[in-house]
Amino acid sequence: MCHTLPCNLWQLGPYSGLDCDTRSSDDLIGSTYIDLEDRYCSEEWYDLGVGSDPLKPVPKPLECRDLFVNSGPRITQGKVQLWVEIFTPSEQHRFPLQELERPQTEKFDLRVIVWQAQDMQPADYIGDMNDLFFTGHLLLRDSQHRPHEAPIQQTDIHWRAKKGVGNFNYRLIFSDIEIGASGPVDDDDLPRFTLQAWDQDLLSCR
Repeated sequence: MCHTLPCNLWQLGPYSGLDCDTRSSDDLIGSTYIDLEDRYCSEEWYDLGVGSDPLKPVPKPLECRDLFVNSGPRITQGKVQLWVEIFTPSEQHRFPLQELERPQTEKFDLRVIVWQAQDMQPADYIGDMNDLFFTGHLLLRDSQHRPHEAPIQQTDIHWRAKKGVGNFNYRLIFSDIEIGASGPVDDDDLPRFTLQAWDQDLLSCR
């Protein structure tokens, strides 16, 4: 996202990162202060990103800045990548603002490798063993925020798994998961994956 901020030098800030909540007030994650005087008075900074066409500015190098909270210890709360351009009022009309588009919805694959199970409680008390397998459940929400569960994936069965140990090396694959980035997202709207352990019984319910 690109912003034009009219300001008097010498400091821009705070530039803050927030957690956007649709059901309550936004939460401050952290802030950073940008020293504009240090950049404006530096010939080296002005020379960075200078192109051959004087009418077409080249973006300044990308900066990676830490976000901090003033009320807590000096521990970074995350990072923000940005670059800063400084124009006079007359210069900004020669270099109009270019709007940066939001990321589009992308498709992903979720792959869960079930490798080994340990300390599983026996469901068959005779023999102290399980016919062990796992199921994977992926809960999604569509563009209208309606819940939708992907088809359940299941491992093979480790028959007569003893002493609570089962070995699988099995992949659960959920393909073409769409995750949008076009607006605020609550935690409840994010995909939820649940892994469940089962004992296979041929003559009764699991």
